[in-house]
Amino acid sequence: MPPLYFVPGVFGNVVGYADLVRELGPEQPIYGLQSIGLNGHAEPFDSIAAMASFYVRELRVFQPSGPYHIVGVCFGATVAYEMVRQLLATGETVAFLGLISPTAHEAAEGDEHALNAPRVVKRALAFGNLIRERLRMYLADMRGLGLRGRLGYLLRKTRSLGGTAVRPHAFRGTLRELNQIEVYRANVHALDTFVRLPIEGRLGTLEIFDAADAQALKERGPINWESYWRGPITLHVLAGHDSGDMISGANARPMAQLLIERLRAKPAGSLDGE
Repeated sequence: MPPLYFVPGVFGNVVGYADLVRELGPEQPIYGLQSIGLNGHAEPFDSIAAMASFYVRELRVFQPSGPYHIVGVCFGATVAYEMVRQLLATGETVAFLGLISPTAHEAAEGDEHALNAPRVVKRALAFGNLIRERLRMYLADMRGLGLRGRLGYLLRKTRSLGGTAVRPHAFRGTLRELNQIEVYRANVHALDTFVRLPIEGRLGTLEIFDAADAQALKERGPINWESYWRGPITLHVLAGHDSGDMISGANARPMAQLLIERLRAKPAGSLDGE
């Protein structure tokens, strides 16, 4: 079976695909792409085009030439689309592009997540937001406690913080959370400034997998895919409230079965085996 490349959602990691990958089975080769910046060593990309270009380079390490099979979910569907656009522009072939609950949110007039500042400033602001959220959580925990209970709660938190200061790697969890916030904000900014361009070239089929929840579809707004791609387009509607619900829990199995069925299909325009 040809390898399948998964593009992550707005949080940048592929953990959300775990149930779906399990249902696809061990015979299906899977490669997961993750956002730069999750390890904190590099600044995350704040451009969909830059992300797509990086992922294309990574993809070609494992598969130098097409046909390629690429799947993206929600935010990742936008990145997957741009990856395919870039691949086709270089003369490459893509047999399958699967977009799971693709977001229509892009090119916002005002980007509240944009911040033209050095990375150290962005991380400091993200850390400040993290501290505020923790304080809100602590205040919520103390509601309903008497004075003695509140003092005891604060004493336990103080001891916990004091202990972490002498334990190696004690703040690793907090740093991961901070990195996650930084990646999330960069990804949302990238989405806010992205303008979708039409794709042209040797694409076998464009498959859209969307949630059955009519309200979710209404809120996200339709995408006129025919204005971006003139080839075969197939829409599938599956159980679920949103993209995460579609690929996890009990919904993962029917999603995986349909995905396998579509990957094995030979629709008009298919480029498998070329």
